[in-house]
Amino acid sequence: MIFKENNSTLTLASAPKMSPQSCHITIKYQFFPDAICQGIAHILPIQTHEQLTNIFTKCLTTQQYEYLQNKLMGW
Repeated sequence: MIFKENNSTLTLASAPKMSPQSCHITIKYQFFPDAICQGIAHILPIQTHEQLTNIFTKCLTTQQYEYLQNKLMGW
């Protein structure tokens, strides 16, 4: 399962065909939508404040940092 908060990414990953806006993406990146269509991978929406990777990639308030830290530690 893959969790993603970006709606455009969710649409692009689950679309069975390329759109005019995504025509710049080369064939080597087509494996991901193929894996979604075949049921090998599942992409699910998640709220931004629940995205655990934000603790490593974004500037967070103390409250947001502590919330994600607790989730990572299983508390």
